[in-house]
Formats: sequence, C-alpha cells, structure tokens
Amino acid sequence: MQSDSFANLRTLILGTPKDFAEWNILMVAFGDSVTQGLTVNPKMAGEDVYHSVLRRELHREFPERTFSTINAGINGKTTQGALPLLEGNVLRHCPHLVIVSFGLNDSSGGESGLPRFEENLTKIVTQILRSGAAVVLMTPNMMASRDSARVDPNFRHALADLIQRQTSGLLARYAGQVRQVGAATGAPVADVYAEWERRQAQGEDMNAHLANGLNHPDAFGHRLAGEVLSRTILSELRQGPSIPGDASAKGGGHGRRS
Repeated sequence: MQSDSFANLRTLILGTPKDFAEWNILMVAFGDSVTQGLTVNPKMAGEDVYHSVLRRELHREFPERTFSTINAGINGKTTQGALPLLEGNVLRHCPHLVIVSFGLNDSSGGESGLPRFEENLTKIVTQILRSGAAVVLMTPNMMASRDSARVDPNFRHALADLIQRQTSGLLARYAGQVRQVGAATGAPVADVYAEWERRQAQGEDMNAHLANGLNHPDAFGHRLAGEVLSRTILSELRQGPSIPGDASAKGGGHGRRS
C-alpha cells in the first residue's frame, strides 16, 4: 500500500503539474504534545517544531513547490484517543502526506499496552493509506533518564515514572513497535529514537535537549527530528522508476537534489 501512495506523492513533487493546485503539497502532522509543539508548559515551539523544520527543508529541496502543514498534534493523546479523531482532524483535509508520531503517552500503558499500541497504530496507518495519502511513521524522542533543574515543580510528580519508562527500556520497546508497524504496512519510519540513542552512545547528554526536563524536546531536539524526517521522506521520493517530466531523469535537478 505504501509504495502506491508514495508513488502519487512522488509524481506530484517530481513530475510536471497538470494545474496550479498540484504545486501545493498538503501535509498533516498527527501526534501528541511534541507534534503540537509543547515545550515548557504552556510554551509552544512555534516555528521550531519538527514539522516546520521539515517544511523548510522541503521548500529548499523543491523550490518550485509549496508545502503547507496542518498541525493535528494534541497534548496528552495516545493512539487510542487519536483513532476517533483521524477522520475529522486529518483525513477530511485530503492531505498528500501524513506524519504519524505517537508513543510517549502510549508507553504509560506499560508492557501490557504494547499489543494495543501496535493494533491502534496499524489501524491509523491503514486508514490513511486507504485514503490515498502517503504516510510516514516517527518513533518518539527519548524521555528523561535523570532529574533536572528544568523540571517544573508542578510536574515533578511525573518525573519518577518517566525515568522508569526510559531507563527500563520500555519506551525503546514502544519505538520498536513503531518500526514493526512500519515493516508490516510498508510505511517508512523516521527513526528519531535511534538518532537520540546514537548520540547518547557517543557521549552526548540528551537529557539536556529536553526543554521541560521530562519529555518535550527543545529547539535542537525538534531540529533533529525534522532532519531525520526530511532524510526519510527524500529517500522515499528518490526511489522507484523515473517520473515523466522529472528533471532528474534528464540530467537536471529540482532544488538541491543530487
């Protein structure tokens, strides 16, 4: 299913538009508080949020297209709570591409919640693909693994639980479920969690990139996610047969593509 939906997106971006409407690519970011842009409650990331980073990257890559993003992230949402909102908040906009990012809140369900998370995420991806839109899954960023002075006293009660989910490997297993759903449905996965893990293994203090000291990335963390997402999408666009009217097939190029 994914290959067909990305073929449509590939044609829109790389091919010759039939009319001006096809110059604008509509994206919807569907997720939790990180997608919404919440950093230190109630401050929002604004243009630093990861899908704004992605939009700017795509504009630079394909300057002859416009990319518009609808932010359908809602603080506190799990896949269970998001499923009933899929039609009204996402599909009714008829997007060309949907970014799906859940897992932080779902991990509160513990080990026993993993099968339900997988089931719900599969339903979300399947319904998006049936609509004809392309879909990209994202693994979550890491949560706190230690205490921090950045933790607001009003939210300190949540710290111990989040640390336990992170250090026990529970959140990593939820990230693993995202990868499994991607493999089962054919949806590409922007593996943000793996990028955080890689940097942590190299000695970088990833706790320092949590704006609230708990689970919300700062501007740097959002930029990381946006860059991982951009690389994933560009990789998908560059796969498959050449598109009629694609300048890359003629030795030319779109933007910075190489």
